[in-house]
Amino acid sequence: MQSVELRACSSHVVLRLRGELDAVSASDAVAAMTTIMPAGRCVIVDLAELEFADCAALNGLREVQNLARQGGGDMLLAEPSGIVLRLLTLTERFAIVPAWPPPLPRVRIHRDMRPGGPRSARRPPGRHRH
Repeated sequence: MQSVELRACSSHVVLRLRGELDAVSASDAVAAMTTIMPAGRCVIVDLAELEFADCAALNGLREVQNLARQGGGDMLLAEPSGIVLRLLTLTERFAIVPAWPPPLPRVRIHRDMRPGGPRSARRPPGRHRH
């Protein structure tokens, strides 16, 4: 395991895992995750940069999930790919979020919302209705 990074927000905590999570590194990663995991929040484990995981990693993630649930929160896995996604899909043990953070909805700005308002309401400078 190369690193565990934490980002906390008001409603959730994002843990980013990088490198490999295997029998050798899983216990250290679980210990790091559980010591920084606040109670009552949703824990999102970002797997986008995790290159490898084995059964020991799954057991470690299950342990983190159980601790999160015992504390009144939950755990979701975000953006697994490659061998990690295959392992998670085959075991069907975790909820997977396809992308994190979720994409923002596209907002179309109507011309009335632009600075200056609608064109029909604008008057040339110096001209006033009488």
